[in-house]
Amino acid sequence: MWVASQRSREAVAAALEGMIKDGELAQAEAMIIAQGVLFGAAHGYQGTKLMFTIGVYGALFGILAAWRKSLRPGMMAHFLQDFISGLLLRFLTQAPR
Repeated sequence: MWVASQRSREAVAAALEGMIKDGELAQAEAMIIAQGVLFGAAHGYQGTKLMFTIGVYGALFGILAAWRKSLRPGMMAHFLQDFISGLLLRFLTQAPR
């Protein structure tokens, strides 16, 4: 799994580097795309179906970080999303007494 994700990261980095040199993407846009891809790849343990969705969330976190010029809002959003979904999962899966 790690080898596959390492190879995919290298391929994405090479492709984005080529796009930047060709002037197709601005550096900030390329980094947001790369962040989304790497964020999705880092969550590969959740399954390939969710990797795309999580990658989109990663790109949205990248847009938020670029807009706010800070990682803190995205980190707080990530924590809240994980915390709230964990609570909901716990309460929704409990058997009624």
